[in-house]
Amino acid sequence: MSLDDLVGGPRRSSRPNLVRGQIIAEPLTANDSLRVVLPNFSRDWVYEIPAANWQVGVSSFGASMPAGDELCLVAFDEEGDGWVVAWYGEGVAASW
Repeated sequence: MSLDDLVGGPRRSSRPNLVRGQIIAEPLTANDSLRVVLPNFSRDWVYEIPAANWQVGVSSFGASMPAGDELCLVAFDEEGDGWVVAWYGEGVAASW
């Protein structure tokens, strides 16, 4: 008998795969991690998104780095790792 049998099966996450996030610390370089919170769940729990799990945005205006307080879209993979797949835009603060 395993622990899974005692608690009713394998552990499942109740977190959705895509959630609204807020960047709380501006990265200095593209090699820095992003620190984000998920305001609809908790502002106390900070997720650290490794540099490999987000990319500098590229537009006709050049490279774009996310700023602090920007809204972002966070995707969670099957291992529970967070990926910032998009952010709102340079210099636009969240209104929450």
